[in-house]
Amino acid sequence: MRLLTHDDWAAMGRQDPYWLGRWAYLEPALEAVEALRPARVLEIGAYGLPLVPGGDTLDAEPRTAPTWVWDARQTPWPCPADYDLVIALQVWEHLAPRQREAAAEALRVAPAALVSIPYRWAEPADHAGLGEEHLREWFGREPEQSRIVCGRLLALFRR
Repeated sequence: MRLLTHDDWAAMGRQDPYWLGRWAYLEPALEAVEALRPARVLEIGAYGLPLVPGGDTLDAEPRTAPTWVWDARQTPWPCPADYDLVIALQVWEHLAPRQREAAAEALRVAPAALVSIPYRWAEPADHAGLGEEHLREWFGREPEQSRIVCGRLLALFRR
């Protein structure tokens, strides 16, 4: 399994300024993926820069050339339940009002999900005030691990 490198990220940042300044939270997410050592990964909303290049992606944005062009709020997802890990960084806050359904779907297709959300941001509205209690509500369980990194809550859930 090949993981995103700092050079990959820097090259993408030169093409799309959206990625500039995001390495600080991508790096701990990469460390978590590396520790899990999944064979098959599905990334939700990778927006053209997956943590696991060559893995499968699901994104509503067709220009990022995902494996599945699909809005993750629509369940069931079109992908099979044979992944080891679902990754969704800075995505769950955009899935309102169907975060709970999407969480159930993530844990249907894989035994583990690594997600990040904005942590207690003041704005914009769909990012405001989110914390671990929201993740517990959406996933229906405590995260196995969680930590705050650069204003984002990174959490791992298992079935």
